[in-house]
Amino acid sequence: MTRLEAAIVTVFLGAACLLLACVLPWWVAAAVGLYFVELPVEMVIAAACAGLGLGVLLNTVFLRRWVTNFYGTSLWPLTAVYLALSVIAIAFFMGLPVGTFALGILAGAYMGTRQRHHGADAHGASRPITVCALLTAVVTTAAAAPVGIMALDEQSVATAIAPVLAAGQPLFGDVSGLVLVGTLCAVLFLAQYAGSKLAGRLAWRLPIPEVP
Repeated sequence: MTRLEAAIVTVFLGAACLLLACVLPWWVAAAVGLYFVELPVEMVIAAACAGLGLGVLLNTVFLRRWVTNFYGTSLWPLTAVYLALSVIAIAFFMGLPVGTFALGILAGAYMGTRQRHHGADAHGASRPITVCALLTAVVTTAAAAPVGIMALDEQSVATAIAPVLAAGQPLFGDVSGLVLVGTLCAVLFLAQYAGSKLAGRLAWRLPIPEVP
């Protein structure tokens, strides 16, 4: 791993750790206060700050080890991190597949780079890159589909797409609306699959420069 690559990986892993450590207790405290026991806002903020502090501690203790083992660690914890970041991206972008699509591209690039560092040939790298692309396509599409269906019940959305569907009323449950959502989800699936796979192939083909 070159110094530049190590720096990029360090920033990414450090930021991901802080984000996950902060958001998880924040959302848990907010959910408890919303559905179970009423909690003051200050307690929710305190939970988020405590999680952020835990993230700083984890980075201090483990970040260097994470960077060193970035391409050699098991894929299961990395998949869990990817899924957790996808959930956060869905929330931050209010259901729009912008964040999940970008994460899918990054996941494909990671898988290609991982195969390159492991010295995999074209045949050996093809299957992991393809599986990664399929996973990202499924995650991105599965996250976007419910949002698209719910959006059909919004009058503003119905008005915006009325010229396409020749309808002027909320379209939740309407066949034409569901067909439109299904078509867009299919396009999104193919775009994510193709984008992630292309990113993986390009990353695998990059030469590994020597560390100066």
